[in-house]
Amino acid sequence: MFKEIIEKIDHKSKKKQQIAQDSIRLVIGKMMKENDYGYHLQFQTNSCALKVKMKKKQVLEMNLPYQTFTNLLDKIMDTLKLAENLIETAKMKFTLSGSGYYVEWHTTVQESSQSLQIFPDFYSQSVAEYRKMNKQYKIRQIAQDSIRISIDKMIKENGYLYNLKFKSTTCVLRVKMKKKQILEMNLPYKTFTNRLDKIIPAIKLVEQNIATAKMRFTISNYGYYLNWEQTKK
Repeated sequence: MFKEIIEKIDHKSKKKQQIAQDSIRLVIGKMMKENDYGYHLQFQTNSCALKVKMKKKQVLEMNLPYQTFTNLLDKIMDTLKLAENLIETAKMKFTLSGSGYYVEWHTTVQESSQSLQIFPDFYSQSVAEYRKMNKQYKIRQIAQDSIRISIDKMIKENGYLYNLKFKSTTCVLRVKMKKKQILEMNLPYKTFTNRLDKIIPAIKLVEQNIATAKMRFTISNYGYYLNWEQTKK
């Protein structure tokens, strides 16, 4: 008896899910085509991830729950235009994620797999190679120290929480945003000084847009080579 009831509920649930997916496929397809956007729909158990192709080889993502997506339809284009304008007007390229909020703020992380070491194997490295690597190491250390001091002063003065992740050629600056989101910007060691004065304006711009957006969204550098539908941008 209970098995039959569960099967009926499961059947109804799957039917509702299929109806929602078909509706999303139809409505979003028409909406994106009319506005000349490349898009990709990723159907999940309880919702659909709408991914839209942006400029600067970035991808905007919004979540459409099956039970409430009809309430969000009139907000999609407004949010899309807002994010598109944000990407265009920000003076630095950035990503905005909805995960990783558990990061330890005001900390720095050093990648464990460093390809550059100060003491290479003398038996397999020439003296010239060693000197070159040692020079690169010192330049990187100077850049990391400078970034650490500059960012700490700059971010704290503006009341933000941050995390620095040092990689072999660049530093990833992560800033805690509202709505449990994280803003990320790259600071390459060779050119980071040219970006320092652009960091705070970019953070404030993203912060303002998150606050005014009608829907939660993320912006990433991943998935740009998805199988886009109606790709015209």
